[in-house]
Amino acid sequence: MTELAVITSDAIERATDPAHEVLRACQAAKTALDYALEHNNIEQIVEVKSQAEAVRIYTVQKQLGKDAELAAAEIARRAERGLGLAIRKGQQAGTIAAKGARTDLLGPTVGGETAVDARMHQVRRPADFAGREELTKAIYPVTDGVSDERYEAALAEAKVEGNLSRANVVRKVTPTEPAESRRDATDPADTPTALGTQVRQVGVRRRPIVDSCHDAARAVVKDAQRLARLFADDRLPRKREQVADACAADLTQAAAIIAAAITQLRPTETSEG
Repeated sequence: MTELAVITSDAIERATDPAHEVLRACQAAKTALDYALEHNNIEQIVEVKSQAEAVRIYTVQKQLGKDAELAAAEIARRAERGLGLAIRKGQQAGTIAAKGARTDLLGPTVGGETAVDARMHQVRRPADFAGREELTKAIYPVTDGVSDERYEAALAEAKVEGNLSRANVVRKVTPTEPAESRRDATDPADTPTALGTQVRQVGVRRRPIVDSCHDAARAVVKDAQRLARLFADDRLPRKREQVADACAADLTQAAAIIAAAITQLRPTETSEG
C-alpha cells in the first residue's frame, strides 16, 4: 500500500495542518511511484494514480490551497505516464495484449490445454488498468514518442502555470504542427516569408491581407461573444474549478496573442526633425 492509499479525508481533517499533510503524503507517494516504475509494478502504479486523483479532488473541495492541489495532480500525471510506459513494456514482453490482439481464441487441445503457450492465459488487456478513452486521450499521448526530458519540461511548464490538468499536459508534450501544414491552401496570406516567396514564384495569387485579418478578427469576436454567454451560464459557479482546469491556460495564451497583435497595429512613433 502506498502512503496515499491509506490516507483518508478524516486523517487530513484531523491533522494540525491539512494542506501540509497532503504535501507529505504526496512526497511519500512519489517515492512509492518511483519504486513501482523501477520494478514495473503496474498494479501499484494504478493504485497511486487513483488515490492521487482522489486526494486532488478532495483538496479542491476543501480549498486546502493550490500547492496541495498541484502536488496531488503532479503525482496523478506522473502515474498516468508511468502506467503508459508499463503497458508498453508489458506489450513488448507479451504479458499485456497489443492492439488488435485476441486472447480468447485459444482452441482446446489434449487435456483441456490450448495450442498457445500456457502463459497466454495470464495476458491482460490495457483496458484492465484504465478506460479506453483515458488511455487514448490522456495516457498514450504522454507516453508514445515522448522522451523523459520532453515530459519533464512539459510538466514543469504546466506547474508554473498552475494548471496540471491532463489536457494542459497533453498539449504541452504534443509537437506543434508546422504552420505550412495547418494553412488552408486557398488562403496563403499568413504564410511565412520563405514560403510566401515560393508561392509568388509559382504565380499563386495571395488573398489580400486586409481581408484575411478582418475575417480572423470577426471570428475572434464571435468566439468571444460565445464565451461571454457561457460564462453567464448559471452552472458556471458550481463548475468553476473544472472550467478553470480546462480553459484558463488557453484563454491566457489567446489573450497574449491578441494583445501582441493589437500592439503591432499601433502607429509607429517617428521622430520629427
